[in-house]
Amino acid sequence: MSETDRVLDELERRVGPVPLALRVWWENVGEVWLIGAFPDCHASRLGLPMTDPLMVTSPWDVLLEMDEWEQLDDEDRWRAFRAPIAPDIFH
Repeated sequence: MSETDRVLDELERRVGPVPLALRVWWENVGEVWLIGAFPDCHASRLGLPMTDPLMVTSPWDVLLEMDEWEQLDDEDRWRAFRAPIAPDIFH
């Protein structure tokens, strides 16, 4: 069993089934981080929002975020955990 399989099994043990497409992505691709800055982009010159970059975090990152969320006090844990799989411009 690979390390990725072990992490995915732990994630599924804690939250339930991971969507099949995401599991297959993590098993075969891993993560992708295509974030860049394009200050001279046509959209930014017009004041339009930039499109989100392609980004899929690793299952390890999801578990780390979950660990941090679980350590919050009850009053600080006011919302359900949301996996940071593909953050947007507001993250």
